[in-house]
Amino acid sequence: FLQKILNIMRYTLYVHSSPSLWKTAQEQLAADQIEMIESWAKESIITTDILARFLRAYEESKRSTIPAIPVELALIEILGNNTSR
Repeated sequence: FLQKILNIMRYTLYVHSSPSLWKTAQEQLAADQIEMIESWAKESIITTDILARFLRAYEESKRSTIPAIPVELALIEILGNNTSR
């Protein structure tokens, strides 16, 4: 599950930073996924900081007794940072 989310985050960053990678990625996605990713990219919902935080959570979940905890903590951290703006 988390790996799919990480891929969607990567694709969102591709929209602006690497249009050629984005074009290639679209071949693997459904139309509704493409629409969602382009919407997120337009609104700059996903940043490199958010992707990096989820990558850390992914690695931490491999070593955690309860694998969901690192992901939950990442979500709390990200949502807490976004609501204080």
